[in-house]
Amino acid sequence: MSEGSRRKQQHFKIACCVVLLCLAAPASGQQVAGAAKQAAQQVATSAKEVVQEQVPGISKAANASSSTPAKGASGAQLDEQVDEAIDAQEYKELPDQEVVAQVVPQESAAKLANSDGDVATTGKCSSEIDAFCKDVTPGEGRLSKCLTDQFQEEMQDKYTGPRVSEACHNEVDGFKEDRASNINKDLPLARSCQHDVEKLCKDIRGDTNVLSCLRSKKEELSSECSDEVFERQLDAADDYRTDPALFKACEVDAKANCRAVDEHGGRVQQCLEEHEALLSWDCQEQLFRQQMENADDLRLSVRLFRKCLPDKKKFCKDVPPGNARAKECLEDHREDPGFQPECKEEIEKMMAARAADFRLDTQLRQLCAEDIRDICAYEADSLDMSAGMDARVSQCLQDYKEDIKSPACAKRVHKLIELASSDIRFDIPLADACHEDRVQFCGNTPPGSARVIRCLQDRREQLSTDCKATLFDQEVRMAESIDFQYKTKKACSPEIKRFCPGMPGGHARVIRCLQDHLSEAQFSTGCRSEVQRQQQNSATDYRLNFRLANACHTTIASKCSDACGAINLEQPCGGKVLRCLTDKLEEITDEECKKEVFYFEKMEVQDFRNDIMLAEACRKDVDSVCATIQPGEGRVHQCLRDNLEKLSDGCRKEELALRSAQSSNVELMPNLAQACAPERAKHCADVRSGKARVFMCLLNKSDRVEFTPACKKELTAQEERRVKDWRLDYDLRLACKEDVPKVCASAKADQDKENAAVFKCLVEKADSTGAACSQETGRAVRNALQFYAPRMPVTDICDSDVMDKCLQNKGLDTYGIGQIRQCLLHAGASDIAAADEARLVAESQGNTTRHHRRLQQASVPTELGEKEQALEKLSPGCKSLVLLAEPGDAYGAYQSLLSAGTVVGNMRKIESNFGLRAGTLTPVAATSGVSSLTITGWTATLGLLALIAVIIVGGIYGYRRSSISQQDRPVNLPHSAGGHRLIARSRSRSVSQNGTMPFQPVSEQEQSLGSRRREQEPQGGNAAAMPQAPQQIVAPTGSLCNVNKLDSTHAIQRDQPTGLHAHGVRVEVDDVAQEPIKERMISGKARALEICSSATACSHAAADVRQWNQQLQQILKQFILAFEPEAKQDRHFWSGIVKYNGPRRSGAEATETGGVMYTRPPLDKSVDGERIKSSKLLLTDLSGRLLIEVHDASKTI
Repeated sequence: MSEGSRRKQQHFKIACCVVLLCLAAPASGQQVAGAAKQAAQQVATSAKEVVQEQVPGISKAANASSSTPAKGASGAQLDEQVDEAIDAQEYKELPDQEVVAQVVPQESAAKLANSDGDVATTGKCSSEIDAFCKDVTPGEGRLSKCLTDQFQEEMQDKYTGPRVSEACHNEVDGFKEDRASNINKDLPLARSCQHDVEKLCKDIRGDTNVLSCLRSKKEELSSECSDEVFERQLDAADDYRTDPALFKACEVDAKANCRAVDEHGGRVQQCLEEHEALLSWDCQEQLFRQQMENADDLRLSVRLFRKCLPDKKKFCKDVPPGNARAKECLEDHREDPGFQPECKEEIEKMMAARAADFRLDTQLRQLCAEDIRDICAYEADSLDMSAGMDARVSQCLQDYKEDIKSPACAKRVHKLIELASSDIRFDIPLADACHEDRVQFCGNTPPGSARVIRCLQDRREQLSTDCKATLFDQEVRMAESIDFQYKTKKACSPEIKRFCPGMPGGHARVIRCLQDHLSEAQFSTGCRSEVQRQQQNSATDYRLNFRLANACHTTIASKCSDACGAINLEQPCGGKVLRCLTDKLEEITDEECKKEVFYFEKMEVQDFRNDIMLAEACRKDVDSVCATIQPGEGRVHQCLRDNLEKLSDGCRKEELALRSAQSSNVELMPNLAQACAPERAKHCADVRSGKARVFMCLLNKSDRVEFTPACKKELTAQEERRVKDWRLDYDLRLACKEDVPKVCASAKADQDKENAAVFKCLVEKADSTGAACSQETGRAVRNALQFYAPRMPVTDICDSDVMDKCLQNKGLDTYGIGQIRQCLLHAGASDIAAADEARLVAESQGNTTRHHRRLQQASVPTELGEKEQALEKLSPGCKSLVLLAEPGDAYGAYQSLLSAGTVVGNMRKIESNFGLRAGTLTPVAATSGVSSLTITGWTATLGLLALIAVIIVGGIYGYRRSSISQQDRPVNLPHSAGGHRLIARSRSRSVSQNGTMPFQPVSEQEQSLGSRRREQEPQGGNAAAMPQAPQQIVAPTGSLCNVNKLDSTHAIQRDQPTGLHAHGVRVEVDDVAQEPIKERMISGKARALEICSSATACSHAAADVRQWNQQLQQILKQFILAFEPEAKQDRHFWSGIVKYNGPRRSGAEATETGGVMYTRPPLDKSVDGERIKSSKLLLTDLSGRLLIEVHDASKTI
């Protein structure tokens, strides 16, 4: 015990004795009263001093408050009194009088410590003041600040100089504690904040003092006041006793839990935080309040500041203090080399506390104030003044990130998610839900660098339900940006700079960029591994694929709502929704969704691990059959397919399903896409991917000499797989999906065995399937023959024929793609190679006329007859197969494709002439090799306007036509000696269901007459031997010329004894040069004249040809006049002739290009101010084969 304390105790005892003596021995008068009064005062003073000495920490202000005067000095009067006290302090004398101040009227007047508001120069700090503060003027807390600075310096680890005594330390603490109780005791603070108090805190009530009000409104204070408030916050952060509200609330808790803890350096607050669960509610509330007030400045976090000052100087020396800027800087550099571990530890503790409650995040609190009010008001209102450790407001902002209006707030929330993805300690919901799982499975995994999160992901199936659900929820959030993929971003930093420079990280853009370049040689092993891992994780649930989940939200709801049962928003769905989307890819109408689903399919075929259902089904198979195969680039899939017979049923089923999906798009065939990239660029650049269009384009052009061996090898391999499994032939699968269950049910049961059972069945029962299926079966057989290989299913029936008539002593490799089929088709023609070579040369020179003529002639009965004769040399089975492979209407198919191509060409010319960007008008579908067009954008708008104009003009035209006389006109048609009969048939009675015209039989007399006449005809086609007397037949009152009604259809029937009904000829009118040739039903709007003729009707001598031409002229004339009545007035209209090119007989007049052509000079006469217009006429047989085309001579085609 100190000497002063013993002296005070002695005085206390003496005074007590005096009082007792006076009471025991009564005295008289004033002596007794004066002695008693003096003794009582001595007792009180000594008792107070003894108690304060024995119980440190009890505030002197508590006793001083009872004696606070009602009114104090201010202004000049106060300044004068304080100056006198300062003078006395400088001479180390006691002031003559006490000074009571009331600068701020909102608080009561208060007595200034030592009358100048500072530590006494005559007290326990006298020697310290002389040693450390000899140049400091006493008064207004200046000595206190000087001594405090010395205290802080002594706390540095390297300090070795003299130290302040404990007694002086306690005296300074007592001074600060007393000063903090009333702003009027703190002259610098009161004077600097006088106006701020009047403005911001004039209405304070209750126990709240003015200083607490000023701290809570620090952002609104003037700079002078803010500086002083900050100094008081530093004191309170260092010693909780200088924060009156905190000291009052936590004094008991501090004694109970932190008795041995030094009050300085923020140690008591740290101790209280560590025992937070044991604290009273009032203490927790005040402790959190101080944390929140101090959160914006590193200097107010005493422990953090003390441990991180060297790092602050090293990494953030140019960062100004305040607004949490220095803290943010230290956060950003905490992983840098040279950063102190003790500072990093403190920084991460602070970050964890901030993640738990948004109010400790100064920037979030300020930047997101409006968005919190608009979006997360409920969560914010549910918080009390104690720390909200469930991070509800921060989680709300993260959940509704897309709804945040403030860009600054959105940026801050983005940063929070980024931090949470890097360390589980900053993800409070995940840390809470997975606390036990972390201890059990990841107890030895240090936090940071996403290590704990990665550990939990690797043990997903072992986690508790709550942990697993919370982890999935956080993964869904983190799928949105590369910034939330900590390990991927770190491992791929060079790749991001190289392949994705300047690309924003949101909406998974950078993630997709890295996936697009995954096969690049510059990719590091670490980056490739991380990207592949991310792909595999996203394959476990569609919601982990951010781009797909956003693009397909509506599609999933409409097409896959039950794919995962009632979709659990908190649990992975095991790839079931993704499988549903890939299975229904062709049904998806949303282009963006279809694009994303297709991209996912590309991921699946590249790496089997990206197909979670296949990976699960084939896990054991991969380990046993393909253990040495490196995943990626489709290698494992190829290995599984090469060993298909060794696979388990489940794995085989999954692999075959994937192969079926791959067949629709060449981009899903990695090996083929890579091998045939140059060929695709050269021959199929304009063909749109999907529906096997690119593959078929490559297949059809694979006989080109410039196709590389690698591409031909891949095409051959894929065609072989298509033969063995019909489902891999996209067009065949689509066309025959209804027929196979009906006619090939037993074969369908074995379709997984790759034995071509279904394909064989379709070939054998081609007559029993629908037209579309039969046509695609023939096409599939044609492709199989084009890539012929011995002992292949289906085509093996031709193995002996190929050996006998094609290979003979040659090897198969001497024949190019498609040449074996040509050989079989011509039954062993020796010049196939030369013919193909000539064709290729002609096409390379742009000479396609002969090729087009071949298309026209492909359907001519004579050529088919010649082929049939050649095919008689083949075995019956091979002959049937080759015939099935031949297209039924080559020219029709050619014209169908040509119509779309012509439209595309015209639109591209318009784009070029008007300087429009390529594709502005050109329909995408038309460039894909299809015959139907879908127009959009400006093309659709212009087309709609044109359609409206056509409807209006058509209405006017129809009205005018209806005004023409309704009387049918008789028509005279020439009739040859052989005999023709004009037959009028009412449509309602005569037209059959299939649209063909029933014809009246020819009488026996007429047949006999025709037969005798043919017997008299010379074989050489001598025109002079032909009778020239035509018989005029007057048509009955019908509607040949009344085309508005078309009540009847007229037919001319030639006197052939057999097959008359099978060789009818139809004349069609069409204004579009490239309209596909099709057989049409006779309808109210059809303009057709049915003519019947036998296949050999026009194959006689030239004279007969002239007779036929004359008749045809009359037919065409009557027909055209029906459409252009004005043409009757033009005597030059019929100056052309009709030429015939039927089967080539000697003496027949034949044109080189084939086809009967009706020509006329261009019309130069105007009628009613409009140029006369004629239509193109097509003369075809009833099967659609072209026999005659009639064109405007000015538009020769």
